[in-house]
Amino acid sequence: MIAIRRLGVNAGYIVSGLPLSATTFVLAVHGVVTGIGAVVVLGLPILGGTMYVLRWFADLERRRIAAVLQSPVVRPLYRRPPPGAGWVRHVLTPIGDVQGWLDLLHGVLILVVSAGTVAIVLGLTGLVLGGSLFWAYGWVLDATVAQSIVAVA
Repeated sequence: MIAIRRLGVNAGYIVSGLPLSATTFVLAVHGVVTGIGAVVVLGLPILGGTMYVLRWFADLERRRIAAVLQSPVVRPLYRRPPPGAGWVRHVLTPIGDVQGWLDLLHGVLILVVSAGTVAIVLGLTGLVLGGSLFWAYGWVLDATVAQSIVAVA
C-alpha cells in the first residue's frame, strides 16, 4: 500500500508540475521582457516585481519537492533591503540578488523538463493500463489483429 501511495504522490507531482511550470514560464518571460523593454522608470519596478513573483514560485516548487522526497523544505537566503529603506530600495534589491536570477533560470527551463516528464509518465501509464487490461477488450479484436498485438508486446 505504501508503494501505491508513493506512486500517486510522485505522479501527482509530475502531472501538476506542467501547469505550474507553464505559468511560471509565462510570468518569467513576460515580466523580464517587459521590465527590460520598458522605460527605466516603469521597467525596474516591473522587473523587481517579477523577481518577487518568481521567488514565490521557486518557494512553491521547493515545498512540492520536499513533500515528494519526504524531507524538510530548504530555503535559500535572499538578499533583503536594509531596515528603514524606501520603496525604491525594496524594488531594486531582488534585481541585484543572484538567487533571484537563479529562480528566473529555473522558471524558464522547468517548462521543458516538465513537459517531457509529463509526456513520459502519461505514455507509460497508458501502456501499462492498455497492456494489463488487454484481457478485457482483446476478445473484441479480430484474431489476426490480436495475435499481432500480442506478438509486438
